[in-house]
Amino acid sequence: MTETFLLVDGYSLAFRAFFGMPDTLRDPFGRPVHAVYGFFSVLFNRISSLNARYVAVAWDVGRPWREEIFPDYKVGRQDIDPAVEEQVIRMKPVLSAMQMAQYGVAGFEADDIMATLARQAAEYGGFETVVMSGD
Repeated sequence: MTETFLLVDGYSLAFRAFFGMPDTLRDPFGRPVHAVYGFFSVLFNRISSLNARYVAVAWDVGRPWREEIFPDYKVGRQDIDPAVEEQVIRMKPVLSAMQMAQYGVAGFEADDIMATLARQAAEYGGFETVVMSGD
């Protein structure tokens, strides 16, 4: 029997939620939570629609090693907005509390991590791997 393994690019989904949801969504202390709400809404919807039994969220950590080889690798891309990062910080403990696997390795992008996990799942066998990313 084939099980579904959902791989999620954490920052990709967080950015989409941040810019796709109204910033009027606030917690009781007045802090914005629109990215948090959108992130989990889309994630839960995708888990349900795919009937995914296994889920892993990959996070970019630091500058990618590719910039050492090619300094212009990410030229034109802006740094993460601190307002997005504030909400991402709130997402990670929720994912941990749900016992959802999270991976992040300094110098590697979420794409690298997801490719590694997808290859490992293919080698192990029995998985249909679905990648959720805007890249």
